[in-house]
Amino acid sequence: MAVELRPPELDYLGLVAAMEKYIINFNNQNSLNVEFTPPLEKLNMSNNTAVSLYRILQESMTNIVMHANAHNVYIMIKKVDSSIYMQIQDDGQGMGENAVEIARGKNRLGLFGMQERAELLDGVLNIDSTPGNGTRITVILPIGSEEC
Repeated sequence: MAVELRPPELDYLGLVAAMEKYIINFNNQNSLNVEFTPPLEKLNMSNNTAVSLYRILQESMTNIVMHANAHNVYIMIKKVDSSIYMQIQDDGQGMGENAVEIARGKNRLGLFGMQERAELLDGVLNIDSTPGNGTRITVILPIGSEEC
């Protein structure tokens, strides 16, 4: 169970390299064009922040494959002041404005779980989506005090 909580890739690769590896593997298994823009500088952050960002990436990519009917995904991560900023954007079919509440009512906890992860670390996760115009997920998490 501990392996599920903290992916081992984070320990031996660090967040950005683990994300790159995940995206390469994801591209090999799915028919999506995924573009990743890594940060220009090394990201130091708490272990909790790194795990949350990695898990949000995984859940977002799973949702894109299962629901979005997208062809392209753009992912970027960078440091902004004392926070880590990550954005995941697709060109899929988008969703309605109450998607998180509807999903929670159907016991689909993916979107809600991502928001909970961000809030537990005093961060925010915004979902910007309209039917026919894709979805953009923006995550802003505090760096924290530990190094990853």
